[in-house]
Amino acid sequence: EGGERSVYIIRLQAPPVAQYEGNIAGLDATSPRVTGAAKLDMSSPESVAYADYLERGRDNFIEAMNQAVGRDVNVTYEYYAALNGLAVELTAQEVLVVAGLPNVQFIEPDQVFELETNAGPDWINADAIWAGVGGMDGTFGEGVIVGVIDTGINPDHPSFADIGGDGYDHTNPWGAGVYAGVCDPGDASYD
Repeated sequence: EGGERSVYIIRLQAPPVAQYEGNIAGLDATSPRVTGAAKLDMSSPESVAYADYLERGRDNFIEAMNQAVGRDVNVTYEYYAALNGLAVELTAQEVLVVAGLPNVQFIEPDQVFELETNAGPDWINADAIWAGVGGMDGTFGEGVIVGVIDTGINPDHPSFADIGGDGYDHTNPWGAGVYAGVCDPGDASYD
């Protein structure tokens, strides 16, 4: 059926909510750069109205894309806040067709990047902090809660083990048996 499908990110021409400067009649600016707000308010009437406008545009684009490739394309995600676009499953030949549609700014394959953090500990002098620095006792990471935002963290990685490669047994700073996210047996994402 036309080749193997992969996920591609399609960026559409209209700016996302975070960058919209108000150049469409009836739709006020949402970009903090224009509004003067300290940060983007996605729940403001202006943001909601512009997000609805973008949704209608994406719906029209999806219809045109389906017609152009001759099938209903699987849309895996729609973006509107920081990027106006979609993640879709296409074949390499379909990408060429979709790239030529009006309002397409660019298409790129969805890629998974492996984080390379082996230089970070040297940058922050982590070995010294781990074992103690400036006459202070080393904490060996005790009391530190790691919060990861959108990096695709692997909770099975050895760096998150209770007993690390150095043999040190960490104490949960929230107390024994108190967990969150994938570590909490009561959480839907428990692993």
